[in-house]
Amino acid sequence: MARSHTRNSEATRHDAVGVSETPRREGQRTIVTTRTEQACQVCGVIFTPYRSRCVTCSKTCYRKLPQVAHANNERKKRPEVRDRRNARRRETYGPHDATKNREHNLRKNYGLTVAEYEQMFDRQNGVCAICGEPPAQEGWKTVTRLHVDHDHNTGQVRSLLCNNCNRALGYFQDNRELLRRATEYLDRWKQS
Repeated sequence: MARSHTRNSEATRHDAVGVSETPRREGQRTIVTTRTEQACQVCGVIFTPYRSRCVTCSKTCYRKLPQVAHANNERKKRPEVRDRRNARRRETYGPHDATKNREHNLRKNYGLTVAEYEQMFDRQNGVCAICGEPPAQEGWKTVTRLHVDHDHNTGQVRSLLCNNCNRALGYFQDNRELLRRATEYLDRWKQS
């Protein structure tokens, strides 16, 4: 015989803010539990905890608690955990293929093939179009190659630049007036 969970007169909701009574049947008697609403310690949302020791409104907030976040970070640093995570990533995404990534990035960002990039590189004799220096032989990947320079408004590919020249144009936001003023500034200080 199925039991119905009807409210009896004892187990009614209070109109008081933050307190609710919920009837629960255990055997033949009805147990009334009182739960008080509280604010989440992380985000401040008012919630009714499902256990008295709950201090957060969700798993996401629980993971942001300082003691839990610290424990998770320490766990992630352990070599066996890191190795398992890396193995899963290799399974999911496949082996790292630098040439495939390079082809994809050139095509997606600039509409170039690797052959077209190599032709530009050969036309420039392997040097930067602004400073005339070849890229560094050693160091980070970004400094050991020439970067494709393009107009951010039109998307038109201009030339290949070294890391420093490419960044300089980016910092000056391709603004000729700013570049002219920077040149004048350097000239003024060079004379003194």
